[in-house]
Amino acid sequence: MFFPLEIELLIDEYAEQMGDVESLPEIVSISELAKKSNRSLVAIANRKYNIPLPVLMEIHLRENFDEPVFVNFELTPECINDLDEIVSYSVLRDWPTSSLFWLFIIREPNLYHGPYTQIFENSLLFKLLNIITSF
Repeated sequence: MFFPLEIELLIDEYAEQMGDVESLPEIVSISELAKKSNRSLVAIANRKYNIPLPVLMEIHLRENFDEPVFVNFELTPECINDLDEIVSYSVLRDWPTSSLFWLFIIREPNLYHGPYTQIFENSLLFKLLNIITSF
């Protein structure tokens, strides 16, 4: 049985999209990857750049930086530069952070959709990237 070309193209497109969905990684695996990245970013920021843990926790738990902060820190240009260096260093040298960056930003198609979105938006990497790019 033959179908019109439009129907065949629609079926092919649907089959390709189903293949993409079936090849997605487990949500639990991506969540664990984000947790490992968070720990690595905190360790690098704290040990290598001497950013205090309360500041990192404030950044990670923060939803809106327009509201008053609980810990006493100011996002100065020097601080933004340090955060940029932390992210750059982590993307280059830390496999969980580089993997998370690749999955959500570089990869085509990326994982920034569906249930994966919340995992990424709750990650420290996402929060740091938002701070760096908004100043």
